[in-house]
Amino acid sequence: LEQAQSLSALLFESPAGKHDKVLLNLAGVGYITSTGVSLLVRVGTERDLRVANVHPAVAKVMGSIGLLPLLKVHRSEREAMESF
Repeated sequence: LEQAQSLSALLFESPAGKHDKVLLNLAGVGYITSTGVSLLVRVGTERDLRVANVHPAVAKVMGSIGLLPLLKVHRSEREAMESF
């Protein structure tokens, strides 16, 4: 919850978060809470979002709730950057 709140503050409240294009590298993220899912949905609908290095357990959750079609998921950060 704390990490999702920090990311939300960075993306929506700080000057650094005023970019239209957002790349989230989820390497090392082995689980996702409902707060994290909500944040991904918000970012995905308000910004041009790319997601990279999604852990299989996180991808399973995203797939089971129908989130994968909304997100542009890439195997690597480089691949995600090149897709913009």
